[in-house]
Amino acid sequence: MNTKSVLQYIAGFIDGDGCISIDYYHKGKTFSPRLHAYNAYKAPLSLMLKTFGVGYLRRFTKPNPEHKPSYRYAIHKQTALLQVLRKLSPYLVLKRQHAHIVLKAIKENNMKKYYKILKQINKRGV
Repeated sequence: MNTKSVLQYIAGFIDGDGCISIDYYHKGKTFSPRLHAYNAYKAPLSLMLKTFGVGYLRRFTKPNPEHKPSYRYAIHKQTALLQVLRKLSPYLVLKRQHAHIVLKAIKENNMKKYYKILKQINKRGV
């Protein structure tokens, strides 16, 4: 696969099984931009880690032994997130607006303002 095809595949995956957000931590009263993708299969998440060279991949076991373990690819560092979102944005469909908002938040260093905007966008029924 060429680079464009890989980025398109990853963007589609993020649109379906991913999350681009700004999280709020009550204890520390801090905001943090994030990209997460979850799946029961490790391969697509490993592809993300290999393609971008940033973030981390974790395995989660389920309390119910009948359930498969799942995996999460995550990026929490702002510089890494900037790099990845700039590459993915042209190919995102459902999460493009989220990506642009997080990019603005990082650029303006105003997580609180954009956290509220994302929260409104993600509100049920909207």
